[in-house]
Amino acid sequence: MARRNRNRAEWSRLVAELSRSGLSRQEFAEQHGLNVRSLENWIHRFRREELAPTMSRSAMAAGFVPVRVRRDEGQATKDAAPAVIEVRLGANVGLRFAPGVDCEYLGRLVAAMVRAC
Repeated sequence: MARRNRNRAEWSRLVAELSRSGLSRQEFAEQHGLNVRSLENWIHRFRREELAPTMSRSAMAAGFVPVRVRRDEGQATKDAAPAVIEVRLGANVGLRFAPGVDCEYLGRLVAAMVRAC
């Protein structure tokens, strides 16, 4: 397969299409004749650029990432079950905590997990 140079606009379109597709990165790359590593690089580039304006340089240097709060579709009413705090470290590692978890404990736990990964 011949290598094709895509511009930023094409990668932006492909990354947006991937997020709507429901496919894994590997499946999407195979279906579109893409190198999965190139696709992942562009995903991370766009994500960094999206997050950069909301973070200070020191926060970025420390490895902190901003948090986005989103309401699950199943929690459309005030009577719904309380939200959970979910910490994701990569695609395969994640923990869920009930609201009210001790933030210092959570911070120490996440720092230990990051060191271990």
